Amino acid sequence: VGAAAAACLALNARGLDAGGAGVDPLTAATPLLLALAVSVLVMRLYPRPMATLGRVLGGRRGTVAYLGTARAVRDPVAGFVPMLALVVGMSIAAFSTVVWATTERGIEQTAWQQVGADVRVSGPPLAEAELAAVRDLPGVEAVAPVVTPGPTLFKVGPIDNRVPLYVVDVAALDQVRAGGTALDPLPPRLTEPGPDGAIPLLVADGIVDEGATGTLSLSERLDAVVAETAESIPGLTTGSQWMLADRGVLEEAGVTIIPPRLTLVDLGDGGSASAVAAELGERTVTTPASAIADLRGPVNDGTARAIVGAIALTGLLCAAAVVLTMVVGAPSRGRLLSQLRTLGLSGRQGEGLVVWEAAPVAAVSLVTGLLLGVVLPWAVLSGVDLRSLTGGGEQPAVHLPVGLLGAVTLGFVLVVGVAVVVSVLTGRRLTPAGMLRMGDET
Repeated sequence: VGAAAAACLALNARGLDAGGAGVDPLTAATPLLLALAVSVLVMRLYPRPMATLGRVLGGRRGTVAYLGTARAVRDPVAGFVPMLALVVGMSIAAFSTVVWATTERGIEQTAWQQVGADVRVSGPPLAEAELAAVRDLPGVEAVAPVVTPGPTLFKVGPIDNRVPLYVVDVAALDQVRAGGTALDPLPPRLTEPGPDGAIPLLVADGIVDEGATGTLSLSERLDAVVAETAESIPGLTTGSQWMLADRGVLEEAGVTIIPPRLTLVDLGDGGSASAVAAELGERTVTTPASAIADLRGPVNDGTARAIVGAIALTGLLCAAAVVLTMVVGAPSRGRLLSQLRTLGLSGRQGEGLVVWEAAPVAAVSLVTGLLLGVVLPWAVLSGVDLRSLTGGGEQPAVHLPVGLLGAVTLGFVLVVGVAVVVSVLTGRRLTPAGMLRMGDET
């Protein structure tokens, strides 16, 4: 337990960039140490509620439930060995599922950050006639051309830098942003000139403070004011430095706007990216789906297959552990059943005793393993860099796929249930007389 706590603290204190290349021993050992620590704690605490349950059941009619709980508590081979296997196996399966879902969510977020709309068109400059043709296509809801004049001299106080400038029709971009993703509109102050006709700008966080004034050098030097700051604009901005201005405001200030090389398109019912691509010819057309496919690549596909294989393998190993444990306990269980059958215990009651002996252990182990597997990502992923898998600039937040976790848990329940049924069916072949003779011989 102490080693697991120390490993978690060391992994979280180290951060994302200290792991280095290759297999990191600390990252690999932390999940196993946590699983072993939790298993030890559960094994220490498990007998107490089971003993209480046994005392409660002992005062009721029927002996199957009482004897089953008693054997689950008193027989360490039948009670604790499969618990360790099931806790570790279930936690590995749940942890792998959460890591895969987190990576997939990170890829989707990175793809949207790159595309920013249903369709992103880039390449040679687009003429107004081509933009009009795209607007007239069936299913096209909104079109937002983006002009990128390149790094523009922006001077605010001591800051005198060339910062990439994006010129857009704010109203058109808001229509695109309000499409399938329902992003918040851009600041309305971008469409209204500031004091003394200053050009309002949306600026990346960390460059200057909101409300700062300065000059913007385009075809001429213009007064500018920072209307607001933002982290990024999906589909447009890259890097940590950028500015965005409204096309109409710049045109009113006498700035000549060049044709756009980038356009974002929002599609409705009946719209298709292929129709947009066919209309625009030799240009790069990107959709969120195509960006996701590019980001996944063979590494992510191999990771997904490895996770599926790991889940299947741990399920089979858990089933094998249950079966082997029940086989190890079969002689003592058989002698007890033989003695009870001579006292009138029926065969069905004997099978119920076997189920009662295994079911509480399996239930506690699976629930504990599931909870551990869900908690593990928060303890481990803060020190594991997933950005190489997502292609993004930020570590993705942990994502819990509730439905997928439920399916994995159900699969483990079925596998363990089959293992218990196999043990019950195997026990049918033991006759009372044979088991009693074995007891006499021993």
